[in-house]
Amino acid sequence: MLNYDQLVDENICSKVFLSSIKSLPQGVAKIGLEMEINAYDASSLDPLGLGASKIAPQELLKKLYELVPGSQLSFEEHNKIAYAVHLPDGNNFSLEPGGQIEFSSRPCLSLSELIQETQKGLQ
Repeated sequence: MLNYDQLVDENICSKVFLSSIKSLPQGVAKIGLEMEINAYDASSLDPLGLGASKIAPQELLKKLYELVPGSQLSFEEHNKIAYAVHLPDGNNFSLEPGGQIEFSSRPCLSLSELIQETQKGLQ
């Protein structure tokens, strides 16, 4: 099993994560990450939108939009429910069908860059 120090070594990263995506038509291999986040109401510890939770998952997306200057909020046209926040750095948060929030990183050139982007996006 690889430890964290080994993962940030670009040689190990290239062998493990990038070799399978070298055939991109543009010729530039990139790597990204999608992370499912289950959000809970701090007052009831119920998942957002369920049980005693008075907070809908969409409200979390709206709050992210308000907190990050330059971000864009996407709404479904037919019901005006927020479903995604696009951050100015290329990272995104979106609402999944089960109510969880998904973090999607922007495409990165290396695993160490991906780790930094993920840490920055989750802050």
